[in-house]
Amino acid sequence: MGSSKVKVFKSLVLCYALLCLLLLIIAGAGLIGVPQETCAAASESCNFLTQFFLLVTTFHGAKWGHIAPATGTQQYLAVVVAALGYLWPLVSVLLSIKWLGLRDIAKSGSWSLIMWYFPMIDFIIPAIAGTFPAVDPEDKAICDGERCDYGLNSMYFSLMTFHSRACGNISPDSSGADWITVTIILLGTISWIMPVNAVHRLLKKHLNSSASKAPLVLLVLISYVLSMVVLFVLAGFYVAARPEFCHQSKSSCNLEG
Repeated sequence: MGSSKVKVFKSLVLCYALLCLLLLIIAGAGLIGVPQETCAAASESCNFLTQFFLLVTTFHGAKWGHIAPATGTQQYLAVVVAALGYLWPLVSVLLSIKWLGLRDIAKSGSWSLIMWYFPMIDFIIPAIAGTFPAVDPEDKAICDGERCDYGLNSMYFSLMTFHSRACGNISPDSSGADWITVTIILLGTISWIMPVNAVHRLLKKHLNSSASKAPLVLLVLISYVLSMVVLFVLAGFYVAARPEFCHQSKSSCNLEG
């Protein structure tokens, strides 16, 4: 068993190193064809190290918003990296299970991931992205600074939000868009919970474990709801702690925020 654990660890490190190499390549690809006026307006858009930093932070789900993709190509590549970062932990677990000899469980978990993830990003999320015009047809719901767009901006925003890696350069600008955004976040959560639940169920059966009769998805749902209650309470404290900002921005003192 000890040698198997070492093999799994080495294999995962190798996969991670290959992904980092891929990020270097993608960072270089993002610099191809960037207009000179874009470089002049935002020099970080044409800086390789800055673009690599953007992709590394996107891959790991750590975003601050001070650097964002500046072109359509860079947005597309950011979505690809966001998907890689979202899938990497799940695929790592499935590979580990496979390398430990539980191939059938890994196969079932992989199919569960495929059946939940790809219909989401291919059909459901694009369909939801198309609903943004309906919630705010005049004021525009998805904005990038002073520019609002329901085309690529809406799709880019929806996919990055689904993968929990939004950059902050594009944001919802109405209460209706806020709730659509929450829906997308919940779908992104469901898409990893269900494959994990499938693996958990098969592992319990394989190990003949009866430690918990409740399915994992139910336990996660309960903890999730409790977390939402805590967040709701904290949101009240957050609003109460910022009275000086109420006259500047209604959203700063809105509990829905």
